[in-house]
Amino acid sequence: MADVEPAAGVDQVTVTGSAEEAASITNTQEAGVDEGDVVKQIGRYLIVMQDGRLFSVDLMPDGAPGLKFVDRENVYQTAEEDTWYDEMLVFGNQMIVIGYSYDAEASVFAVLELAEDGTITFRDRFFLPAMDYYDGDNYTTRLVNGQLALHTSFYLVDIDDFEALNAPVLSRTMAKTDTSRLKAETVYRPLQDTNDPLLHTITLCPLKTVLADTGTAPDCRTTAFLASDSYEYYASQDAVWLWVNAADKSWWQNSAGDHDGDNPALLYSIPYGDAAPGVAKVQGEPVNQFSMAAASDVFRAFVRLEEGEDDGQAGYALMQLPRERIGAAAADIDPADYVALPDVEDGTIENRFTNTHFAYTTYNETVPLWSSDEQLPLASSRLTLVPLGDPASPLTLDVHQSVIRLERARDHLVATGYMDRRGLSLSSIDLRGEAPKVAGQVTLVSRYESENRSHAFNSRIGPEGDGLIGLPTVQQTWEAGRWVWRSDNSDLSYIKVGTDASLHSAGTLMGADGEPDPSYECEVSCIDWYGNSRPIFTLGRIFALSGTTVIEGQLDADRGISEIRRVDLTLPVAVASEQ
Repeated sequence: MADVEPAAGVDQVTVTGSAEEAASITNTQEAGVDEGDVVKQIGRYLIVMQDGRLFSVDLMPDGAPGLKFVDRENVYQTAEEDTWYDEMLVFGNQMIVIGYSYDAEASVFAVLELAEDGTITFRDRFFLPAMDYYDGDNYTTRLVNGQLALHTSFYLVDIDDFEALNAPVLSRTMAKTDTSRLKAETVYRPLQDTNDPLLHTITLCPLKTVLADTGTAPDCRTTAFLASDSYEYYASQDAVWLWVNAADKSWWQNSAGDHDGDNPALLYSIPYGDAAPGVAKVQGEPVNQFSMAAASDVFRAFVRLEEGEDDGQAGYALMQLPRERIGAAAADIDPADYVALPDVEDGTIENRFTNTHFAYTTYNETVPLWSSDEQLPLASSRLTLVPLGDPASPLTLDVHQSVIRLERARDHLVATGYMDRRGLSLSSIDLRGEAPKVAGQVTLVSRYESENRSHAFNSRIGPEGDGLIGLPTVQQTWEAGRWVWRSDNSDLSYIKVGTDASLHSAGTLMGADGEPDPSYECEVSCIDWYGNSRPIFTLGRIFALSGTTVIEGQLDADRGISEIRRVDLTLPVAVASEQ
């Protein structure tokens, strides 16, 4: 029997590009793969998600640049529901909001519609049975070529009757008569030994069927795998990928000599189209979703190898697995697919793939921002860049700061962190030319980064390498970083990037500094688990989202950035429209 066989009885989906998908304003891991976030754009409107509500802001009122608060609509049904709304995607003039309902024990999938005048109408609501939804590091939803992809899971030890397990297929009511059971032929047999089996489900929904006004549930397709509960989830332009780490065996299994055979990590590929899933045996554990990248002919991953893997040597390696070996049956691991990389000496690993390199921190010094010691030495870190065409020849660069964030900005990498306690430092690594180099550094004095999600960072870099970077900051040292329950508004700081990749502070747009309007009350989803402040570059203009405030700034070559207008989304709509 093949390890992965075509699933019988599953409706097949044809993937086609859609003119309804516009370029995203979100900082995403992969071009062409949009991710859920708290702000999106539809035409001339910004759509903001906050407090279980959607707000629409017109960027071109009366056909001229401006800011006009147009409408807001609740996503939730009642103020009593125990639901958290975390992510939003847009498709055409539709907003798809995803969250998790602890009442229904399911992900919530709400569809709202934006009219030409910017008003918002609630369209529909579905439930996707799952045991939990929120992920502190990775966004659950992806939108590619008109298809919505979601990962959900079930711990089998928590299910009393497997036959009664509802399928992760969208249901309007969660009633048994309205929710299909998981078909056995859509579940692929386990290839690992594990004490805590997790049923991983990948659900793909063509949004044209979701948004069709048919009165029936969408035509979604679910593929499931029984595997370990330690995994990473990633999406490329042609498939969803699930890396399931090798499961730890219990002491009695090892002492009894049972299950001492092959128990590898697994890489599953779930295409968006009608092709069957594929699987490959792999080794090691990726650091996070940013440690994976799929090209047309090869799947790459940065992994940590444990002792006993790769000829018994623990350490780090770049896996370059030919995609032709990802198939219906898992082939044996080929050590030639793994290139040993310099070890990580100390500190948290930050890593990113670019078109030409893979970069990661091999030494990353932490700056104790809250220490009372005034004689702290300057921090430093070491960044290793691995050429994808010649991974055996990595290059090491010294960066004179810690690295708490590593992001792509076109042909540059940008590291944020702290040289000392004076404020946030940024370093640019120019990937153009024969060899990467640290090209610029700037410290934002008395500014500290306040959000750590990838979507908090954004950039607008032109073909010559110059442009602008934005990210949320605060003035208080103790608010540096971002605890998930901290929902205070941030300011937005901007950094100019020169054609030589040099960096210069462009100033800060100050965020919302007061209480919401007395008429406004948050009722549902009042903690911003995914953050609430974003730099936005669109229509050739510069915006900042700070909680429930949208601000527009303008950049002057000499004076830097300054505010030209703002709108408070907690005001009554009629009052805000008159501002």
